[in-house]
Formats: sequence, C-alpha cells, structure tokens
Amino acid sequence: MKKNIIIMITLIVSVMALSVALIFYISGRKKEPTITEEKTVASTEKVMESTTENVEEDKEKRRKEDELLSRYTFLHLERIYQLPEDDREFRLSFIEYIQPYNIKADRIRVLTLKQDDGLDDGKAYNYLQCDDENATPIEVVFDKKSGRYSFQIFEKYIENVTDYDGIVSSKSEAEYLSTEEDRGDESPEAVILPKVHITDLDGELSTATDISQVEKKLEQFLAENNEKRRNLYVISVGQTGEGFEAKLAFEKPRFDGKSILMEKKKGQTEYSFSLVY
Repeated sequence: MKKNIIIMITLIVSVMALSVALIFYISGRKKEPTITEEKTVASTEKVMESTTENVEEDKEKRRKEDELLSRYTFLHLERIYQLPEDDREFRLSFIEYIQPYNIKADRIRVLTLKQDDGLDDGKAYNYLQCDDENATPIEVVFDKKSGRYSFQIFEKYIENVTDYDGIVSSKSEAEYLSTEEDRGDESPEAVILPKVHITDLDGELSTATDISQVEKKLEQFLAENNEKRRNLYVISVGQTGEGFEAKLAFEKPRFDGKSILMEKKKGQTEYSFSLVY
C-alpha cells in the first residue's frame, strides 16, 4: 500500500516538474524573436524611415514651389479656357516655361484676347503678357482632347494691346519687329513654309474659279504680309456687281481675328486679297 502511495506521489511530482519546465520553455521562446520576426521588424522600420524621408522631401519640394510662386503675381487667370479651380500646377508650368528665356517679370496678366476653333476635340487659345521691358506675350494653347495646356512665346506684335487689357511695351513696334528679324537671322536653318492649302468642303470656290491659282497667288500675299499660316478654309463665296468674292479663314486663327477677303472682278484674271475682320 505504502509502495503504491510513493509511486503516485512520484508521478505527481514528475508531472508537475515537467509542467513547470514546459512553461519556462515556452516563456523563453516568446522572449527570443525568430529570424522571420526579426526580418519583419527590420522591414517595418525601413518602410517607416523611407516614408519619413519621402514626407520630408515632399515638404521641401512644396516649400521651394511656394517660394517660386511668391515671386510672381498672376492677374485674371479666370480668363483662361477651362482652367481648374486649383491653378497651382498651371502657374508652376508657366513659370517653368519662361525661366529659360530670362524674362524678368513680376506680374503676369491674362489678356481678353482669345481664340477658339469651335471643335470639340480642337484647340483654344489664350494670351498672357509679362510686365518685362518687352511686355512679352505668351500664347497658351489648350488641347481639348487631352485637356493639357502648352505655352509658346507669341512672335507677333499685338496692335492696340491695351484694348485687350494689356500693357504697352517700352519698345516701339519697329524695334520689336527688328528684334524678331534679328532673332530669325540667328536661326541655324531657314524656315521653309509649306504651300497654301484651301479646304473647300462644299466646292463653292472650286466651282467659281481655279482654286490652285488662288492658292498660288494667296501664298505671295501671305509672304508679303509676314503671315506664316498656310492652311485656310472657305467661309463663303458670293457674287458681287463687279464679279465675285470669297472669304477665307485661317485654320489656326490670328490673334486679331482677321480673315482673308479674296476678290475677282469680271473680265480680269488677277485676284486681290486683303485682311479683314
């Protein structure tokens, strides 16, 4: 009987000892992270560090952009075709464009002058003017299909610019045109313009006269007037008491909105052209 009791006590003690040993073993494993756990912790720490660095870089980029924007004042941006309410990206893109040209300006104004080709997937044009000594005009082209804006220095002298809420350059028109001619002379290659092309969808002009001759004569007129646009389309053709006339519009409108009036009198072979509103 005593022997059985001793055996039972020994078993109980052994079980208790094993239980205590198992508890300590499990506790010990929890305190020592596995290799996988160590890698996870290290990876998390690296992501956090990278995120912190990106946040700091974004802050620094934003600070530099704010500093750049503070150097310029934009007037009447609401005149820009479909400009979003948040115009920050537009202003930054504009400044980025003019910087290489060393245009020393503080204020940029949007003129009331604008053009729209009327096509759903076409283009719309606005004109901005810098307050530097040249009162440099910049053409803004909005591509309706892509929804993007692009910029280019407008190479023509804008007559009566004050009528479009603009400012007058300190240079005279003659000085301005002279500067443009000098700039052209420095070009490494002469610009070869394409031939004039008139789109006559209804065939009205082709019926009234030889359209190829009109294109040839018109090309000479455009060259004499320093007009580089070469693609036009027929607006109207009509008979007059002395012959007939046709009105042609530029596919890319002029800044002043003018079109071409072509006239031919009865019994004459020559055409006459003029720029009209």
